[in-house]
Amino acid sequence: MVNLLYLVSAANSLSMNVILLTAFIGLILVGLAVSFFVFTRKSAATSSPERDSLMPLEDEQVARHGDRR
Repeated sequence: MVNLLYLVSAANSLSMNVILLTAFIGLILVGLAVSFFVFTRKSAATSSPERDSLMPLEDEQVARHGDRR
């Protein structure tokens, strides 16, 4: 009987550890997602989707070997 109670309490403790570990890893992933979102929003301050979509249509600025600017 004692062994059965020990096994039940050990199983409950293990499942609680798994839940805490899952919550901890989930919080880390949420933090990473938020930080990547903030990073992309700050780095995209000088561009917009409209400007980026027109970039392939711009004339290329070709520099020749002897040209100095």
